[in-house]
Amino acid sequence: MAEHNFDFSSFSEDDVRDDGRRMVEPGRYHAAVRSVDDSLTDDKSGIRVDFEILAAATDEDPVRQAGLYVNERLSTSEKAASRIYCFAKSVGLIGDCAGQSVALDLQLAVGRELIIRVVADKFTGRDGSEVETRKCAFHGFAPLADSTAAVGAGDDFDL
Repeated sequence: MAEHNFDFSSFSEDDVRDDGRRMVEPGRYHAAVRSVDDSLTDDKSGIRVDFEILAAATDEDPVRQAGLYVNERLSTSEKAASRIYCFAKSVGLIGDCAGQSVALDLQLAVGRELIIRVVADKFTGRDGSEVETRKCAFHGFAPLADSTAAVGAGDDFDL
């Protein structure tokens, strides 16, 4: 068996989670959509969107957060339609079309950039333990051109 040297100096014990990846700190970030998986579009699975953090939109340390990913599930239920609307509008797939029915290909969001608001979340795992994770706020998406998104108050963005 070969012995290998590993450099573990780029992270602390607090950075390591069960999946071995550092978590994005809560805050507002300039991000890019890296993938959209809409193959599981039932009410339980929804659409998975992977965001890569490009830079902090506020005072968070952009070097430490850049390159990290946030994986988000967008429910396709009628109750969550406003969330998909905010996401699609933020990446420029749609304009002001609230109150209308539209056909939308979310795959076209891949490569587009936006501001996302990341929040901490906790849930009880299958084994009964408390699990900490990160997710986007319910309406936590804003276009890059929205200068108030980086400094605005409140839980979500006002589109």
